This record gives sequence, C-alpha cells and structure tokens, in this order.
Amino acid sequence: MILRQEVDSNAQIANLLTTASMIQRKEYGVTSISSNSKHIHARVPRTKCEKCRAIRLIDVPWARRSVGFTLLMDSLILILAQNMPVNAVAEIIDEHDTRIWRVLSYYIPEARSKEDCSQVKVVGVDETSCAKFHKYISLFVDLNDNKVLYVCEGKDANAISSFRKDLEDHNGASENIEMFCSDMSPAFISSITEQFPGSSLTFDKFHVMKMLNESSGSSASRGATT
Repeated sequence: MILRQEVDSNAQIANLLTTASMIQRKEYGVTSISSNSKHIHARVPRTKCEKCRAIRLIDVPWARRSVGFTLLMDSLILILAQNMPVNAVAEIIDEHDTRIWRVLSYYIPEARSKEDCSQVKVVGVDETSCAKFHKYISLFVDLNDNKVLYVCEGKDANAISSFRKDLEDHNGASENIEMFCSDMSPAFISSITEQFPGSSLTFDKFHVMKMLNESSGSSASRGATT
C-alpha cells in the first residue's frame, strides 16, 4: 500500500515537472505613447488541465488570458477611449483598432453590469449620425452628473422604450424621472409622454433658437419679396 502511494505520488510529480517544463514564448504590449511601440517577452510555462487533459498556458499575473496586452496597457486604453475615437487611440499606441475594440468589448459590459441608475432624475436625449447613409444613434445623458447613460441605434420612438428597459435593468425607474430634455422630434415627444408620463418635457435651447432663426429668416425673405 505504501509502495503504491509512493509510485502514484512520484508519477504525479513527474507529470507536473514534464508539463511545466514545456515553455512557450509570449509577447505582451506595454504602455507606450511614444512613436515606437514597446513589448515585453516572457517564457510562459504550459501545464495540463486536470479536467479536460488539454495542454494550456498558465495564467500570468500581469495580463488577461490570450490578449497580448498587460493590465496596465488595458488601463491606458480605457482612459484614452473615454476622451477620443478608437482610431486615435490605435494611432497613439501604435496598434490596430481591432485590438482596441477587443479590450473595450471585454471591460464595457462588465462595467455596465455594475451601473446603478436609481438616482437618475433628469435625462437629456439627442440623436447623431454615426455613419454615412443616414445611420443614426440616440444618446441618453444624466444631465445632473453629465454622464452618458445609454446609447442605441435609431432615432424613433423605439429608442425611448429601449432606454426605459435599460434604465429598469440597472435599478432605475421611470417614475423617478422628473424631466426629459430633447429636441422637437414628434417621435421623441410622443414616446416620452407615453413611456415617462410623470416627467416634464423641456426642449433644448439649441433647437428652439434654430427654429426661431429659420422662422425669422423666412419672414424677412417674404417681406423682401413683397
């Protein structure tokens, strides 16, 4: 019995030593805002997974698995992406924008899952063109905290109902919204009135002034022709 245990123990040790001795060279991008990109090279051990029996690289403490960036590099990308387009971030750190999007696609859903909208009371909404051929997105902003709450495709009534669902998924409530600020889009007006009946509706001054200027210009032109 003792001999069998010793044999099994020795076999396990030998197995660990054999699999851990298989080294793979990995390259990780590190923080750099200079003209030359910087990388670190590490010899990462491989080991055998006891569940699936596959050979896998061990997890390293300075990077996420199968990413190629250090955690510090991830942090830099997130900070830059808050203040500039992804293409500009890619140019600064000398990487392809696809790799930047992969980092954002990992962290943004995780951060969104922790969002708390229970204190949101004043919301502003506006649409903007995101590409050619009249593709629009709608942005919803907490006007008290100057923070983007939600972004979705389209600029119709469905955007308002989509925002309400997302708000309620993050501890918010339509009854807590005291005021909505938007342009004079009929689709926004009707949907806000329906989805948030307890909130007041304010038109932003930019669109009000634009309508006044257009009205004044057309009146002046009619007066000149007469």
